[in-house]
Amino acid sequence: MLGFLIFTVGIAVYMSAKFGVSSYDAIAPIFSKKFHMPYWSVRVIQDVLFMFLAFLASGPIGIMTIIISLCSGPFVEFWGRHLNLIQ
Repeated sequence: MLGFLIFTVGIAVYMSAKFGVSSYDAIAPIFSKKFHMPYWSVRVIQDVLFMFLAFLASGPIGIMTIIISLCSGPFVEFWGRHLNLIQ
C-alpha cells in the first residue's frame, strides 16, 4: 500500500510538471476537459476499461490490479489538490 501511495504521488507530480505526459496518462485529462467530468472519474473508467481488455486477452488480474484500477484516479486527484499541484 505504501508503494501505491508513492506511485500516485509520483503521477500527480509528473503530470503537474507540464513537460508532457505519456499517451496513457493523457487520456483522462483530455476526456475530463472535453466532457466536463472530474479527472478521477474519467481515470477510473479508463483503468477499468483497460483492465477488462486485459481480462479478455487472458492477462493476469489480481487484487492489486483491481485496487489500482479503482483507486489511482481518486488518489492522483487527491494528491494534486492537497499538494497544490492542480487547482
